[in-house]
Amino acid sequence: MPSAVWVVSTDYGDGTTGLSFPSPGGSYKNIDFSGADKNAKYMKAFCDNGVKVWLQVEPADADVSKLIDLVLTQYTSYESCIIGFGIDVEWLER
Repeated sequence: MPSAVWVVSTDYGDGTTGLSFPSPGGSYKNIDFSGADKNAKYMKAFCDNGVKVWLQVEPADADVSKLIDLVLTQYTSYESCIIGFGIDVEWLER
């Protein structure tokens, strides 16, 4: 079974992580959002082609529990191909 790690955020180096999809609304400390969902077409392709995916974040100083909630809520419609969640600890509270 093919699988992949798909990184959905980037550590900006200033304590903030940038999620590569739009905000669901509200304000989140140390979390920035993209104006467009940069992952949806890839998630659809993964699911359509039987690729199992680990979603991963580079958390910086953001609340990891909040990041997990935001990411899994954003991609709930792709749950058939999501098999896990990763936290790149190299980018945790640096």
